[in-house]
Amino acid sequence: MAPAPQAEQRRPEASAPQLPPLADFLLRKLGEIGTMSFDDFCQHATQEGYFTGGENADRGVHVELMNIVKAGFIRQLPDGNFARATVMDTIRLRRAI
Repeated sequence: MAPAPQAEQRRPEASAPQLPPLADFLLRKLGEIGTMSFDDFCQHATQEGYFTGGENADRGVHVELMNIVKAGFIRQLPDGNFARATVMDTIRLRRAI
């Protein structure tokens, strides 16, 4: 009797290195570079490999930035750029809650 055919053994493919969450990446870049514009964030995120294969970085970056602003980690300046939240911003946010 012939042995039953064995299912192909699949090796785990060498995948691309895992990227940290986009929010963490954006916060890290803001800490490294300082005040940044929305376009700067999109450019850095695309270069880092967060948006490939024709994905639109604008939407993904915008959603993450707004979530981070709402969480109080960063603030949007009057000129549209983003900066780390100051101590006073954090105090105001906590009083509002």
